[in-house]
Amino acid sequence: LGNGSHAPTSSPRPVANFPNVAKCAASENHCLALTKNGDVAFFGMGLSSGDQDCLVPEIVKLDCKAVDIAIGRQVSVSLQPITPPPLVSLPLLTPLSTFLLSSPT
Repeated sequence: LGNGSHAPTSSPRPVANFPNVAKCAASENHCLALTKNGDVAFFGMGLSSGDQDCLVPEIVKLDCKAVDIAIGRQVSVSLQPITPPPLVSLPLLTPLSTFLLSSPT
């Protein structure tokens, strides 16, 4: 997978022209690769548009960069960071002592 051919090999071969891989995940028929800059590439059987085999890595179009990948027999997952909600400015609370000193007698 990933070397541009369906031909079996007796030993693993590197995937050409695909630098900066931080993590790989492999299944029976497909693979994912996570690059150091957060891009995700896929390659394998039946993954390209029209269910064609993808013999070389293709970058997946994501809305943001991925931080991790995982793979199963028929599923691929990329984990993306959760953007925290914006901080809300709250008005300063009046100290309790102010109320105690100004309460009517």
